[in-house]
Amino acid sequence: MKSYDIHIPLKRGKWISLYLSPNKDEDIFVDEKASGMPFQLIEGKRYYFELSDADFYIDGDSQIIKCYPSRSGVSNGEITTGNFVGTFSADIKAKENNETQGKLILEIRSTKIGYEDDYRKMMVDITEYCTELLMQQSSPVTQDYTIDFSGGNDKGKYYSSLGYYKSDGNATGNWYKRFTWTFNADYKLKKWLTSS
Repeated sequence: MKSYDIHIPLKRGKWISLYLSPNKDEDIFVDEKASGMPFQLIEGKRYYFELSDADFYIDGDSQIIKCYPSRSGVSNGEITTGNFVGTFSADIKAKENNETQGKLILEIRSTKIGYEDDYRKMMVDITEYCTELLMQQSSPVTQDYTIDFSGGNDKGKYYSSLGYYKSDGNATGNWYKRFTWTFNADYKLKKWLTSS
């Protein structure tokens, strides 16, 4: 089983090493040309670690990092990634005063997608699709116009309206237009008889 050495910068220009040992060599992804971390842990795996200096310890999420007591005083333990995917960070603290001296930053890679390429492609596709939806030239436009007239006297009343409605649909060539005209009139022929 191979051990990987991760250098962690501390305050005042100092460094500390984290020796990381996976259960199997394929449980860690190594890419020296990676833009982010050259070592990427894998989702759902367990790793053992040890710090190079006994004066420091890792303080992080207890669901992911578990530290064990050591007779030599060196901080060691295990990292269990579970279903966590993404960038994980934990504080490196000095044992003498519990002050944060640096940060351990680890990339945890998904087992379902290729972390760099597939994730980036997925994000680009989502961004392009959302942008297309927001900026779509053929987004639905609706126009609705109505003019109406009414009037009358004690013998009769009238009402008239003229309307126009237009809607351009989402799909190309999909549209709806409507013209409406309404006319109503009432006239009193006798006190007891009204014609409409």
